[in-house]
Amino acid sequence: MKKYVIPTTLALTCLVLVSATALASNAGIDPKVEKQSREAVKKQEKKSSELIKVLNEDVTKGLENARKAVNALDEGKNKEALTLLKEAVGGFEVALAADPNLHLVPVSSVVQAQELYSNPGLLKRELAYAKDLLEDGKVQEARRILLPLRSDISVKTTFLPMRTYPEAIRTAVKQLVDEKPEEAKQTLSVAMSTLLVTEEVVAPIPLVTAKNFVEEASKMDKEKKDEVLQKLNMAREQLEVGKLLGYLPEDGKQYEEMEDRIKEIVTEVKGENKAKKMYKDLKAALSQWLPWGNSES
Repeated sequence: MKKYVIPTTLALTCLVLVSATALASNAGIDPKVEKQSREAVKKQEKKSSELIKVLNEDVTKGLENARKAVNALDEGKNKEALTLLKEAVGGFEVALAADPNLHLVPVSSVVQAQELYSNPGLLKRELAYAKDLLEDGKVQEARRILLPLRSDISVKTTFLPMRTYPEAIRTAVKQLVDEKPEEAKQTLSVAMSTLLVTEEVVAPIPLVTAKNFVEEASKMDKEKKDEVLQKLNMAREQLEVGKLLGYLPEDGKQYEEMEDRIKEIVTEVKGENKAKKMYKDLKAALSQWLPWGNSES
């Protein structure tokens, strides 16, 4: 399984499974591919909880109280804010007493699917257009083309820095005790900006979809050659989509290996159709990119 870790500055504060769909360049997309992609992602929803980081309840509660304190200060409820911040400090102290070496602590973890329905021809045209724009110095126009070109399941996790955040909350408490609510607001604002969010891509959706097409083809009646070949062709297209979107190594060796295996199966299907072992090897090759391995459920 290949993983990509993307640092970001956005802070997420909920623990949910979400699905964000990007429908860029969907003109001319085979409805079967879109349907298969949606079904493939949906299959993994039950397994997605395994990808979510374990949260520290005391630290998470402390952060929640700190956020409530910010809202209370905005409403002029300084006493309520002070009470909430003291509770937050208490939560942090409990966590540190249990583990004095705490540093970056997960306080939120979200699994999300961002889906793009496209085909190799459309993607090649868009990438070529973006390249032309960049060569012409039109960076922002190219950015609008490139940003939607993503299709994957990822985990976003928010971390709270225990070496600095609790001390900032203590400072805000002192400022409120000294009747300096504006200074406390500023301290809390700075503290909130220190939350670190990482995004880890755990499964490229085109490869999930390609694997599902291969699995379906392997289970079909061997006499239905046209239908089997159609499934394999759609798998090959999704494999190429994954490559074009940058989810496979740049040297192209693994892509070529998987594509060659599909071609070999196609040849077998057109001939005597003794492809059982080939399907097994191809599914194993595709499974290395998925966190749940070779499971077919």
